[in-house]
Amino acid sequence: MKRYILLVAVMMIGMAAVSMALTIGLVLGNMDNPYFVEMANAAKTQAKALGADLIVLNANYSNATQYNQVEDLIQRKVDAIVINPTDSDALVPAAEAAYKAGIPFICIDRTVNSPHISLDIESNNTEAGEIDGEALVKMLNGKGNIAVILGTPGLSVQRERTEGFMQVVKKYPNIHIVAEQNGNFNMADGMKAAEAILTAHPNLDAIYAENDPMALGAVQAIKEFNRKGIKVFAIDASPQGIEALKKGEITVEVGQQPRKMTMLAIAAADFLARGFKLVLPSNTQNKRYFLRVYGITKSNVEKWIADSVHGWH
Repeated sequence: MKRYILLVAVMMIGMAAVSMALTIGLVLGNMDNPYFVEMANAAKTQAKALGADLIVLNANYSNATQYNQVEDLIQRKVDAIVINPTDSDALVPAAEAAYKAGIPFICIDRTVNSPHISLDIESNNTEAGEIDGEALVKMLNGKGNIAVILGTPGLSVQRERTEGFMQVVKKYPNIHIVAEQNGNFNMADGMKAAEAILTAHPNLDAIYAENDPMALGAVQAIKEFNRKGIKVFAIDASPQGIEALKKGEITVEVGQQPRKMTMLAIAAADFLARGFKLVLPSNTQNKRYFLRVYGITKSNVEKWIADSVHGWH
């Protein structure tokens, strides 16, 4: 007889472990971004609540390393794998290897383009781009010169944040996208991208950066160039990003929920490994379950902080 459980039930983070402890592998794309460090912290909290053993691995941006880590976890016969993929296409063989081994394979924050994933839990990244786009258009009164600092190519999160933003701003003919630079979702590359943009475009009104490290890099570049008045729109709402918003260095943040995302994924991994079937909400698309994102400005930032854990949701 099949057993069923609603996805919302996995939010019960304090649930006692059922029967014997399981081993779950958490494979993160990198750990130099506080966002992913907080994911690891949340995973440890949830695994402890469930009585599960957790193995945390860091791929350091390498597709090959991450694939090898998944293969190693399969050889070690872990009960489930939760992965933050370095690339949505390059990790397809890893998803298929786990599927063949009968090991649940849950993606977080970014998906793997394979029908053999068990579940994907991530932010609604298209909506995140839309929120920043709508805020930008409103604050510029529908006209101005803007630049986009893009995340790492090949990731679903980069593609969707770009699509969401572009489908808003391109409705306004007096909003001119004068530059697009790649910032690879890290602060150093984001700063380099912003420096190149500021050098080439002296009349810039705003920068849309697709995550906080790149936005904070842009903030540093703006300070170095002494270019006051440039509005910065970001995604993450990290503690560092929120501090920059409070200082007026970032104009709008779009808040993600990495703690909730990861705790849901660890709990789902535990349930799937025990043979439960997850009955997903109707808004789930191709096993992709999207968490809400939130626009944050100075008017509501204190509530965001008050509701957070370590500054994260």
